[in-house]
Amino acid sequence: MPRDKQGLFAYLVQAALLAGLVCTAAVVQAAASMRLRNNSYPARPYI
Repeated sequence: MPRDKQGLFAYLVQAALLAGLVCTAAVVQAAASMRLRNNSYPARPYI
């Protein structure tokens, strides 16, 4: 861990960016799998 404040800020920014990338990838993957699952089901008729 860097001792100076500027290094610490850069470290926090990098960690936040990495977490954002991971979250985005997880959300995209979940959305894609949900869409695939929904498309595989036969369409239900509306009542």
